[in-house]
Amino acid sequence: SLGMAQQACACLKDNMEMLMEYFSISLETRESDDALLLKGLPMLLRNDFKPSPHALPLFLFRLATEVNYEDEQICFENISYELGNFFADVPFSDDDDDEEGIRGVLVDPAAEKIIQHSIIPAICNLLMVPNRFVSDG
Repeated sequence: SLGMAQQACACLKDNMEMLMEYFSISLETRESDDALLLKGLPMLLRNDFKPSPHALPLFLFRLATEVNYEDEQICFENISYELGNFFADVPFSDDDDDEEGIRGVLVDPAAEKIIQHSIIPAICNLLMVPNRFVSDG
């Protein structure tokens, strides 16, 4: 409803400085009509990985309704959780049958490319394997 959307926007407006400073979630108020505008999101992975735009409205709504902004530690945990869910939104295929007749393919071809060319290289770049794994692993 319109009232709920207005409350969500008011919550995000009240916390937009903190969202920008700690999470690089950039919000701005348009002067002409006081509308809230999303200007930027954090870059969590290199290789131009961008979250799915269809998940953006739910992410913003949950950022306004599911985050406890009163307690700093819980607030940071809640925002991190919502960012993780937003960036983890990977499209799944629900085709009736795949090539081998098994119902449902776990990940569609577009998501497979994202995983192969963005997520796996980022993990490989950030993962520090203990030296003992070189000879004992």
